[in-house]
Amino acid sequence: MSVDELINLEISVASKSAEAYINSPSSVYVFTAMEIERMGARSVEELLNYVPGYFTGLDIEQGKAYRTGARGRSTALSESVLFLVNGSQLNDLYTGGVSIINRLVPVENIKQIEVIRGPGSSLYGSNAFLGVVNIVTKKNINDIQLSYGNFQSVSVAGNFSKSYENVDINAFVKGFSNDGYEFDDFTDLVGRTSDMTDQERGFDAMLGVSYKGLKLEMRHHEREFKGYYGLGGVADFNNSEESFQTMVNLIYTLQFTEKLKFNFKVGRRVETWKTKAVIFPAGYDGWTEDFFAGPFMKSSAINLNADATQLLSEKNELLAGFSYERAGISKAVSLTTHDYRELNYFGGIREYELPFNNIDDMRYVLGFFIQDKHTFNKYLKVTYGARIDNYSDFGTSFNPRGAVIGNTPWKGIVKVMYGQAFRAPNYLELYDQNNPVDYGNTALDPEKIKTIEIAYTQSFDVFSASATYFNNTIENLIFLDPEAPPVQVENNPLLAPTFYNLPKDIHTSGIELGMIYRPFHKFTFTGTFTKLMDDFAYMPKQMISARANIRFGRFNFNFNGIYHGEIKEVSNQSGYLVLNSRLQFKYEDLTLFGSVNNLTDKIYRTPTTLSDVGVVNRGRLLSFGLKINF
Repeated sequence: MSVDELINLEISVASKSAEAYINSPSSVYVFTAMEIERMGARSVEELLNYVPGYFTGLDIEQGKAYRTGARGRSTALSESVLFLVNGSQLNDLYTGGVSIINRLVPVENIKQIEVIRGPGSSLYGSNAFLGVVNIVTKKNINDIQLSYGNFQSVSVAGNFSKSYENVDINAFVKGFSNDGYEFDDFTDLVGRTSDMTDQERGFDAMLGVSYKGLKLEMRHHEREFKGYYGLGGVADFNNSEESFQTMVNLIYTLQFTEKLKFNFKVGRRVETWKTKAVIFPAGYDGWTEDFFAGPFMKSSAINLNADATQLLSEKNELLAGFSYERAGISKAVSLTTHDYRELNYFGGIREYELPFNNIDDMRYVLGFFIQDKHTFNKYLKVTYGARIDNYSDFGTSFNPRGAVIGNTPWKGIVKVMYGQAFRAPNYLELYDQNNPVDYGNTALDPEKIKTIEIAYTQSFDVFSASATYFNNTIENLIFLDPEAPPVQVENNPLLAPTFYNLPKDIHTSGIELGMIYRPFHKFTFTGTFTKLMDDFAYMPKQMISARANIRFGRFNFNFNGIYHGEIKEVSNQSGYLVLNSRLQFKYEDLTLFGSVNNLTDKIYRTPTTLSDVGVVNRGRLLSFGLKINF
């Protein structure tokens, strides 16, 4: 693709209608399928480190998971970023995020990833707080990809499609496993030193069937992790984590007239999360047996969405819609080896008889939104709108947004944007009980954010550069306060700390830079730079990413990497550099490839609230394989 084609890729995440991302009313970053394949990225979480303002890294606060943060805030549950697949939500009810249920999201079936940097609640509601990640999957593709790597890493993935007159079928399946990276002589958070591995297993499947305006979409995602030190302690393969999510959506699009279109969607989502990990090992602080604990949780949601798009004129588009969701937790128990009250040993792992969360009450959410897009002339475009959401457990949130986009005669684009967003308290924060880690607070208010953005993009024939300044004001930040007196009630037997809304506002701001350089059609260089200011937390102050791609004959070589500066919550680490490379050879429908991730074998650390030592991430990973298109 030329530079002009790259910056004019069509997206829909910013306004729920097709438009060039360079002219969208949000700060948006896009990855194409070709870019993802050439980089050799293994998951969506890895890719997000190449987005200006975004950060991901391993955490162990709630088990082994990637914390995803944006624009100065990151948490272990990643509940401040909304994740979508073809517009359908992945964030779960209990955590509000994607880190625990949706881990190592696959990339082999992705057509493109559209990332909003900034608030999105005016269209999407809760959790579109600091950003939105929309994964658009492939259609009409037939391929199989096989790979093998060190630590007995095996991956098999395939996309399949078939058309029968008016019926189109698209399917995807992937399975992978590895024996885990070998961390020798590793010291965990309770001070024990031993060898450690982090075994991974996973399975993904998607099916889409469409007939004229009717579409059925199904997705299943499951993961099993063993070893590592989720929750802080190493216990070889006795530490284990299992999770899965299954979702089904039925979608109907009705082109009522040439200028009026309706979209209807009804869906159901179910999730399970089951974890056991050593909290206190035998011999630690007087414990005579290993103390294992972890959650066993099942939740579900039913949702209904409808919207209508009316073209009032060639230059004016009006969008309005509503959403309804009914969600709840059907099972919430602790898996433990000890009684939480008497601390007696059960003789092995068992389900604790007292629930650790609310299984009695459902959450009902009703939302309405409206948006107007108006193009005055070829130089000026305005988008404005708002959404109101009503929650059965805390009340109402109203979130407006507006954007003015100006095009200059010299191929420059100026954007001035304002948006508000909110994050509903998740079930963990509201209702946790009989839990050794935390205690819920049903009086919590939703987090709120107000964001101002100013962006400028200048394009030339072979070069494009962009600069964005953002300023966030966060109200009612929810935090776990270990210093506050614990709530002394019967269902808080271990006097775990509880959650509160921070009484003062938090301010974060920063500068995001991006560039694309393509001097000739066989070479492309892409780079990003982010500098955070003010009250940023659990993120690097400076983040840099770069990737260079060159084609020569039937070969393609990609070299990419990230540099993350000092993270103040991680001691004794000034920053880290992760470099990756991938070489491909293509002959007709056959592609052979070899990849090296983390070339320098750097064992770097990312932040966690459990310790200022940080969390170790994997060193060098090697893989080679093939892909066949048919």
